[in-house]
Amino acid sequence: MKKTKAKKIGKPNALLLWTAGLVMIPYYFLRYGMKIDRSGLKGISGPALVLCPHISGNDHLITAMALYPKRPTYVVSEHFMTRPKLRPYLKLMHVITKKMYTVDVSAIMNILKAKRENNILVLFPEGRLSCFGHSLPVTEGTAELVKKLGVDVYTITGNGAYLTFPKWSPLSRRGKIYVTTEKLFHKEDILTLSLEEIRGKIDASILHDDE
Repeated sequence: MKKTKAKKIGKPNALLLWTAGLVMIPYYFLRYGMKIDRSGLKGISGPALVLCPHISGNDHLITAMALYPKRPTYVVSEHFMTRPKLRPYLKLMHVITKKMYTVDVSAIMNILKAKRENNILVLFPEGRLSCFGHSLPVTEGTAELVKKLGVDVYTITGNGAYLTFPKWSPLSRRGKIYVTTEKLFHKEDILTLSLEEIRGKIDASILHDDE
């Protein structure tokens, strides 16, 4: 009997991502005065994990611009796939979907599969967008996932993004977005760190306040 080949996670469509980057990066620089400090991402390559605070509804764009021209794999809530206009683009981006507020074994297996494919994974560990511009508790199990993956971990923070793209308004506002980056863990260090130490460092890195 012929063995079925396991389906790959894959990487985002290069044409879509790079074309969007060529358009969106200059637009954000001019419209929102965005500045990106990429120093913390120096030498990033897959497999790697990027943990980001969920500050605005445009965080996926902001983090993608910080990582450009890398093609990261995003972990997103599965409810986004129910939006007919958004679904085709998410499929082209080869996102990993996750159920909210529960342990999703399928999502974890896909994250591990993406690691084996040497992908750069992007995860928003708060799990949801803040209504008031301040960080929310990190989802339980994040430190355990970092330990399990055992890869270099980075952070990307879009400071000022909440004030520019507030959750309570359908319109954006002119503002200043300053994107900072940091290497949070070297993969070698993760082996010796306790879950409590990993958890504490993640909590500190995700902390943000745009109020």
